[in-house]
Amino acid sequence: MTDVPNHALNGLKMKDNGDGTFTLYAILETGDINLGAVELKNDSDDTRAKVGAGVATNGLRTVSASDSPDVVSLAIMDDWDESDRVKANLIVGQAGIAAGAGAVGATVPRVTLGSDDPAVAALGKLASSEYETVAASQTAQALGATGAIGDFIKGALIVPEAAAAGAVTLLDNAISIPLYAGGAVTPLTELKPIWVPLGMVSVSGAWKITTGANVSVIAVGDFT
Repeated sequence: MTDVPNHALNGLKMKDNGDGTFTLYAILETGDINLGAVELKNDSDDTRAKVGAGVATNGLRTVSASDSPDVVSLAIMDDWDESDRVKANLIVGQAGIAAGAGAVGATVPRVTLGSDDPAVAALGKLASSEYETVAASQTAQALGATGAIGDFIKGALIVPEAAAAGAVTLLDNAISIPLYAGGAVTPLTELKPIWVPLGMVSVSGAWKITTGANVSVIAVGDFT
């Protein structure tokens, strides 16, 4: 073993291992030893391995054992490709998730929309549907207490009361939308309720309905 004088390496000693490598060691007595930059010289040439902060061409490398956990994990990650993806369970207790169309199952993920999503707001209107009745011979009767822009009308059930029942008109505030021509020109052959699906949101103001003689309406929707 060759000792390097203490004054050369500030308390460190170096052992020549005889195979081109060296072992640094220190005999600790009192106080702390601060290790700065160190250069290890190869015995066959003048190449030095550098230790310490900074970037060095001949920087020392640490090689993990083949059975080291980090080596095993990196080997698994290196094998990931299109046919062997990361083994992460999106659903607890289930390996993988279902793809394509199909029925609900244990491997089918659920998606929850935010409360401010437009689809949630629209579904809320459907879920909170109410009805308003409009008698015969009414002019622009508002649906709801006051009605407002954004009100939703799901549909209208028109109930003729006579063969010569009058017409029915839906209004988006002042915008007129004919719903039913009635039997004033051509008398009705039978008296039965007629459902008119709408599914519309008002853009101008309150929904209103005007009815002729001998015809009433039941409007269904979400009205202000």
